[in-house]
Amino acid sequence: MVVIAAGLFIGTENVPVLTRDVAATMEISAFYGLVSNLGSFLWYGTGAVLLFTAVSGRHDLPRGKIRFMCAAAALSALLWVDDFL
Repeated sequence: MVVIAAGLFIGTENVPVLTRDVAATMEISAFYGLVSNLGSFLWYGTGAVLLFTAVSGRHDLPRGKIRFMCAAAALSALLWVDDFL
């Protein structure tokens, strides 16, 4: 969003160029975007597995391990959002 706002104020690039897919802008293969999306799914899957393990093992695991898994799930979710957007 910062790049879009800067582009609007500077006026050298128009918004469609800034928001278009990388493969369409650079005229490269669509597989580049596919690899990026696979990385995003990996972050999402990691966070989901960690959160599921922490929730399902809350009666069997020590409290410190549950906190660690919840913190790691939160970090994975943050990286997923960063990679996805």
